[in-house]
Amino acid sequence: MKKLLFIILVSNLAFTQTHTIWDGPTMTFTKADYANPALEANQDHITPNVWLTRGNNGGQLYNAKTESDSSKSTSPNDTEWAFGTTSNLSSLTFSTFRGTTSKPKNAVGQNMVMHLVTDDIYIDIKIISWTSGNSSGGGFSYQRSTDPSLGVQDNKKYILSVYPNPSTFGEITLACSSIPGS
Repeated sequence: MKKLLFIILVSNLAFTQTHTIWDGPTMTFTKADYANPALEANQDHITPNVWLTRGNNGGQLYNAKTESDSSKSTSPNDTEWAFGTTSNLSSLTFSTFRGTTSKPKNAVGQNMVMHLVTDDIYIDIKIISWTSGNSSGGGFSYQRSTDPSLGVQDNKKYILSVYPNPSTFGEITLACSSIPGS
């Protein structure tokens, strides 16, 4: 029996890595001072893997999906951060949130990119407010780009009609119609 040995030499090959850049409409997320970070209303559920929030003790951002607070220096888990925009992605150097911002209050108003590692999504983000101090309540807000494939729902105005009112047999009809020109 003959055995063949194949040797494959790979040299100077370029591999293309694909990733997703969210360049959809900008949305704003806000967590008020002392708002409960465990409640979904105070978490930005960006993907099933990343739910950003901030503790009330003035801590850093953390991923509420996988972390209970921001005590880890790598918080938020499953993210990387850099100053800049997705338009200059190839020249950015990514690090942890704290490693990138040093002091988050100094990052207010600056363009940043957040990389969702597991999802391999790059998002433009700008912190617009950051409450400082150990007992500040952990308030913050930011604007970020969104998934362009989700689209924006139209903003038509509708009229909701309920009849008959009063109802004689406990049955009512709900009718919804759009306002012309909206």
